[in-house]
Amino acid sequence: MAHASSMASSVENLARKPHMELDMHQREREIAQKIPPHVFVGLALGSMVVSAAIAIFAKKRETANFVGLWAPSFLLIGIYDKLTRLEETEETQAVHRVA
Repeated sequence: MAHASSMASSVENLARKPHMELDMHQREREIAQKIPPHVFVGLALGSMVVSAAIAIFAKKRETANFVGLWAPSFLLIGIYDKLTRLEETEETQAVHRVA
C-alpha cells in the first residue's frame, strides 16, 4: 500500500512540474530584468583583467586561466538576456497590433 501512495504522489509531482518550471522561468526573468545589459560585458572585461593580473603578479597560470574562462560565460548570458528581452518586446508589440 505504501508503494501505491508513493506512486500517486510521484504522479502528482510530475503533473505540477511544468507549472513549477514556468514559475521558475518567470522569477529568473524578473531578476534578469533588473540587471542592465551592459553589466554582463563589464563582468566579462573584469574577468579578463583579473585573469591577466593573476597571471602576471601571482604567477598562478591555472587560476588565471580559470578566471579568464568566465568571460565567454558572461557574454553568453548577456546574449541570452538580450534575445529574451527582444522576444518579449516583439510579443508585446504583436499583442498591441492585434488589439
